[in-house]
Amino acid sequence: MKKIIISDFDDTIYVNQKIEKEIVELVRKFREEGNLLIIATGSSYPSLISKIGNSGLEYDYLICDHGCNIM
Repeated sequence: MKKIIISDFDDTIYVNQKIEKEIVELVRKFREEGNLLIIATGSSYPSLISKIGNSGLEYDYLICDHGCNIM
């Protein structure tokens, strides 16, 4: 059975202006098992993508702008 995590981004995944490698690894393992990660944030898409940067964080869907944009 697939599992889905819908997670806030700021101060949850992105803490102290960075994404810890441990989080990236946990998400990678979770997704390798066929599960989905959805990031939900009030931030705009460009702001979110900028924060994710080259961290290696993978996700399946994004909910941005307080739910106004779903990607």
